[in-house]
Amino acid sequence: MSQASYKMPGSKPKIGLSACLAGFEVRYDGKHKRSSLCLDELSKHFSFETFCPEAAAGFGIPRPKMRLTGNPSRPTLRY
Repeated sequence: MSQASYKMPGSKPKIGLSACLAGFEVRYDGKHKRSSLCLDELSKHFSFETFCPEAAAGFGIPRPKMRLTGNPSRPTLRY
């Protein structure tokens, strides 16, 4: 059995979860999008490693809203 597939008896598999879904105020507007489904239901079966890709990339909080628009194969960043 490989080390990656082994887990201790009784331990929960660890999965990634966006920090804003975990209730951290990291969204562009400084708010969160706490998910009761994730925190109240899925947490019974999984443990979470939370992260915010935008904060990890150095974007501030709050920050301007950014959207990709136009042709999906060559989108334009709008903010």
